[in-house]
Amino acid sequence: MQYSNASNIYKDRFKEQCFKSILNIRDYREIAKCIDEWLKNLQRENPDANFVINISQGSNETQVVWFALQEKKCLPENTRFIASYDCKTTPQIKFKDFYIEEIDRDIFPNILPKTIFADARSRLREIAREKMKIYAKSGFAILIIGERGTGKSEIAAEFQKGEKFYKINCASLEDDSKAEAELFGYVKGAFTGADQNGKAGLFDLAKNGTLFFDEIHRLSKRVQDKLMLALQTDSQNRFQFRPISSNEEKYTKFLAIFATNLPPIELSKFLLPDFYDRIAQLVIELPPLRETRDDIEMDWKKIWHQLRFSKPCPSGQELFDWLRTLELPGNYRDLQKIAIYYNTFLDFPLELRSKLGLENALDFTKKEYKKYQNILAYPPHNEKLQKLELPQKEHPRYNFRENARAEDMIQEYRLALAEWVLQVNQGNLKKSAKQLEISTKTLQNWQKKGDIPS
Repeated sequence: MQYSNASNIYKDRFKEQCFKSILNIRDYREIAKCIDEWLKNLQRENPDANFVINISQGSNETQVVWFALQEKKCLPENTRFIASYDCKTTPQIKFKDFYIEEIDRDIFPNILPKTIFADARSRLREIAREKMKIYAKSGFAILIIGERGTGKSEIAAEFQKGEKFYKINCASLEDDSKAEAELFGYVKGAFTGADQNGKAGLFDLAKNGTLFFDEIHRLSKRVQDKLMLALQTDSQNRFQFRPISSNEEKYTKFLAIFATNLPPIELSKFLLPDFYDRIAQLVIELPPLRETRDDIEMDWKKIWHQLRFSKPCPSGQELFDWLRTLELPGNYRDLQKIAIYYNTFLDFPLELRSKLGLENALDFTKKEYKKYQNILAYPPHNEKLQKLELPQKEHPRYNFRENARAEDMIQEYRLALAEWVLQVNQGNLKKSAKQLEISTKTLQNWQKKGDIPS
């Protein structure tokens, strides 16, 4: 800068920064270490600065390091990359035309396998993706609502904040004490069997990253109450919590994402109103596959490749036309089943194919899927329920919500029916299970997991 003709302009606006000498300009590690140290000092001295880096300068190895540092999120969040070059078509004169172009910092997402929501054609899926892209940068709590198998975990991981991504299935937190220990950690001697040095909880581990709570409706009311207090932020937008048996408050900051497969009307039965307000600052609804049929071909190909089958991905109009007719209550999980049926048939010897009376994989897949699809997703069409002999008392009256989706009405009717049978039988599980033609254990599991009101 000191040799520039414009040094008199620069001196009051820019502070000259000296780079540490790099002995080997071909050594990736040395370059990365030097740049990382220099950037940290520069950012510390200029916390509010916007960084624009010309990656055209230096060796090819240096350019690679810039992209690697960006991928590892070592650069300031608003850093921009530019490339500068002169025009090769101009005559060989002293001063050529000079161009500066901004280039994309994130090159790896373009070469890595794309997620299930990338390149979506359907409007509903495009909306969900764009919302998530913006919401993830906001810092507010996000609630993702979607049927099972709609990709809630995948979209949360795709737009995670920071390098750390921790996922917890709230269904595994059956015991309140266990839930607190997992979330907030504990100190030495907190309880019998506690680790000698205590244990850090997920609130600690996810610091500056993302914490994803799946099946949030499975949390007990007591844990919801404690979690609600911890999710209240201070003036610095930090969460405050206290490990079990600790006298000191701890602080952390991370992106909190919650997910449920229940529609809002059912979710309200399991969550405290104040807790719901805390976790649903921003809400995204993921559409089921039957509402995004334009993407079925793309979904099929991605599922096939995700399963890492060695055979080429099957295609054909007959296959895709059939997939478009399916309700797919399990969404991507149903597509996985179908892909597994199809791939397995291709390994069948001719003798077995002959015994089955089937010559092609698509016919076998159609037959197996129709026979073994999840009948619990369609309770009104279940023959057992159609034969149900209910007690001779007034049947439950259920008013379906106007403009509700068919799947929501089916689920709501199932809940109302099961609750009514239990009420009629005064909570007698054995008698109720017999009339529903299911096992007592199954009915107990429904109650325990909160699938029906107790």
